[in-house]
Amino acid sequence: MTAPAMPAPPGLPLDPAVRRRAAIELGLLQGLYLLFMVVWFMVVVAGAMAAGSAGSVLGVLLFFA
Repeated sequence: MTAPAMPAPPGLPLDPAVRRRAAIELGLLQGLYLLFMVVWFMVVVAGAMAAGSAGSVLGVLLFFA
């Protein structure tokens, strides 16, 4: 025995094309976010390596930035 289908909550579009477009947009934005995270990790690693040098003030500033 299956439960009766519940109506969709108000405010959600029922059109599959609208939901597909939103899913594609969110996927692209999440990919862009991950791309910037890779760049951010490169900056952090570079800052940590530069901070290891003796007397490197710029390395420390890059690490804290």
